[in-house]
Amino acid sequence: MKKQRVFLLLVLSFFTGKLFSQTIESFEETAKKSNAILFEDTALKVKPKLADRKVYDKWIKDNNKKYQDFSQIAMGEPISVTVAILLDEQGNIVASAISKSVGFGFDEEALRLIKENPNRWNPGMLKGKPVPVELRYQIDFINNSNFFATKNNKKIFKQY
Repeated sequence: MKKQRVFLLLVLSFFTGKLFSQTIESFEETAKKSNAILFEDTALKVKPKLADRKVYDKWIKDNNKKYQDFSQIAMGEPISVTVAILLDEQGNIVASAISKSVGFGFDEEALRLIKENPNRWNPGMLKGKPVPVELRYQIDFINNSNFFATKNNKKIFKQY
C-alpha cells in the first residue's frame, strides 16, 4: 500500500510540474531585466552563499509544515523541490519560482520557506562589486539534505 502511494505521488508530480511553466518564465524575464549573473558563471569571483548554511537549513527543517504529512508514506525516499532564486546586490531575495515541482502543496511550502527564512544570503561579487545573481536551491522535505542545484551535481532536471 505504501509503495502504491509513493508511485502515485511520483506520477502526479510529473503532471503537476507542467503547471509552473509560466511562473518560471516570468522569473527568467525578471532575471534578464536585472542583468543577473548565473550562480555557476565562472566570471563570478565570489559566488553567493548563505551567511550560515547550517542555521538556514535548521530553520527550514524546524518550520517545514509538510514533513509530518509525508514522512511516513515516503519511506525515506526524497521529496524535493528546486526553487529558482534571484538575489539583488545586497543578497536580498528579489524573486523566486519553482524550477522543479512535485506538487501536493510542497511547491508552495518550498517558496514559503525560502521567502520567510530570516537568515541572510551574501551576494555574489564580480570585479570587487556585488552583482545580482540567479541560483537554484533544492529543498529535500524528508531528509533535509538541502543544497545548491547545479549542472555539475546533476540533481536538477531544469537547467539554466
